[in-house]
Amino acid sequence: MTYIHSTVLPNGDIKEIRTNPGAAPQVYINGVRQTMRDPTIKVDWRRWFAWYPVKLHGKYIWLKTVYRYRTNNDYVHHDEWPRYSYGTILDVLAT
Repeated sequence: MTYIHSTVLPNGDIKEIRTNPGAAPQVYINGVRQTMRDPTIKVDWRRWFAWYPVKLHGKYIWLKTVYRYRTNNDYVHHDEWPRYSYGTILDVLAT
């Protein structure tokens, strides 16, 4: 189920935040999807043990505990394998 929250920006543009449970929210301005993550919305970070190498801040790490959130959980990408963004505890606290 997709939840949509709409607001009108001071310049008259319409901003929509579309969320699905367990996925990163998608931001649309005037119907155009924004590719950069909006820093004003919270991301559902999950603690995860990296049992295979994952790229974190430009380096591959594994066999450590990291945090991740799912980036493709919408109706357009439902046939693809899940994609995740990885971070440290500092990334979690910054969002």
